Amino acid sequence: MRSGRDAVVIETRNAHDLDQIQLAHVQAVVYQPPALPPWFAELAAAVCDGRFAVPRTILGDVDAGEIASWLARHLPIDALERPSGADGPPPA
Repeated sequence: MRSGRDAVVIETRNAHDLDQIQLAHVQAVVYQPPALPPWFAELAAAVCDGRFAVPRTILGDVDAGEIASWLARHLPIDALERPSGADGPPPA
């Protein structure tokens, strides 16, 4: 946090701090979002060009196993590149 005269400039990585701009003594809130994981750009590109699409679905009255089975059948993970030897979806 910096201040000059009576005004305060808040520098933050927390999106919830953006509301502080409403305070009379705050001149600015500078928000720096956290870095995105390395796989995010690849997933975003696959979604934008249609290689990665998941059908709209309502899974009513199902348990965790049924959800996992549905995801295994419908997530097009083959549309994403994975390093050799890697199993499963990109890490979260």
